[in-house]
Amino acid sequence: MIRSVTSHDNSMPRHPVLTRRAPAFACALVLTTAACGGGSVAEIIDAGTGHDAARSPDATTPSDASTGRSFVSNTPSATVSYVGAAPSLVLVSSNLRQDPSAVGVFQQWLGEIKNTGTTTACLVEIVASFESSAGAPLALFDTFADAESYMGSGSPLSTPCIAPGEIGSVYDNAFVTAEVSIADIGKIAVQITHLEPRDLVLAPHAPLVTSHVAPVFSGFGVTGTFTGRGGTIHNISLDAYVHDATGLVTDWLFAADLDPLAPGQVVAFTTVSTPTSFSEYRQYTDFTDGAQSVRAFADRSPAAAPDPAIAGPAAARRQHREAVAARAARAAPPALR
Repeated sequence: MIRSVTSHDNSMPRHPVLTRRAPAFACALVLTTAACGGGSVAEIIDAGTGHDAARSPDATTPSDASTGRSFVSNTPSATVSYVGAAPSLVLVSSNLRQDPSAVGVFQQWLGEIKNTGTTTACLVEIVASFESSAGAPLALFDTFADAESYMGSGSPLSTPCIAPGEIGSVYDNAFVTAEVSIADIGKIAVQITHLEPRDLVLAPHAPLVTSHVAPVFSGFGVTGTFTGRGGTIHNISLDAYVHDATGLVTDWLFAADLDPLAPGQVVAFTTVSTPTSFSEYRQYTDFTDGAQSVRAFADRSPAAAPDPAIAGPAAARRQHREAVAARAARAAPPALR
């Protein structure tokens, strides 16, 4: 599914989603086998080098915090503090972006969370408050982590979960009236909540994904194929998080295909683009089990989930994704909408 997003106060800051998103956004909503595509996770190819990603969302094994790198961010003066007890989920990457747009400054926040504990964490929600050294609020983000897909009995919806030692990626955005001074950010106060799976297991029908970096529109994106396996799925989306050489997450790219994907069937996908070439990225898939007819992703309700504790956060996550995608589209110049 495409990014559903829990609405935030649009007056609060968030990292900017690019101007070239608009045409690509339309492509991501209705993908064709040739022009756009659909995406999933299982085997990934980066610049000709493939590896099995069935157990990992790493698309190109980024040389970042997952391999022991310390915290990386674009706010060098900021320290990270956690609300509550010492967490088993920690922020290992943070990038606050700010771009002008036709409707104000478009802020985007990208980051990564690592599970340093011993149990799998699902539907991870992170609230990050960017503050001055004196504690004055400067920006606020509230979003859910994208991660490897799990499934539970009774619900057709995939659920993102971060296994011990693994990484989840986060993205949020908003429109604000003025940029925040990066130099003024002295602290990032973080609160992370999650659910521990009950009957959730690695999604057996997660599509096999092959992907690589390629020229897309006037920039660069991720392109490849979904291959169905195990059972039919639909409402498939792929989220790709671009990394730079330091391990910092620099952009969020996405693609989606709402049509059913049967076992053995192959469908092509292409994400939206980013202006600068890259070689490292993580990718994750999201989908619904079954072959029901296509419907708007806004209608995808988690009401069938057997566990009410999962149903509520799952619904909030999907609404949040939708709001984020809508703001990204608004941030594009009118000529590109």
